[in-house]
Amino acid sequence: MSCVRFLDLAATSAAVAATSGRRAKVQLLADALRRLDRAEVEPGAGYLAGELRQRQTGVGYASLRDLPPPAAEPTLTVAAVDAAITQIAAVHGSGS
Repeated sequence: MSCVRFLDLAATSAAVAATSGRRAKVQLLADALRRLDRAEVEPGAGYLAGELRQRQTGVGYASLRDLPPPAAEPTLTVAAVDAAITQIAAVHGSGS
């Protein structure tokens, strides 16, 4: 099984939000969870539930003001996003 693009997980989240029927929502979520690689299940399920596995990152909205331009093609995977958030959450101390 290959890693799932984070974009695809975000699209599932948007589809669930736009769907009114409980059964249809469950089907969308189940399909998304089945596509995840074993290592992506925990973070992917958390993202679909609106929670970070790391709980807190120390990154506030002010840090997100000046974002880099988006990539030409979406390539980030659920695993890569989870790893990046883990690294960010590990940064502590003065000047971090």
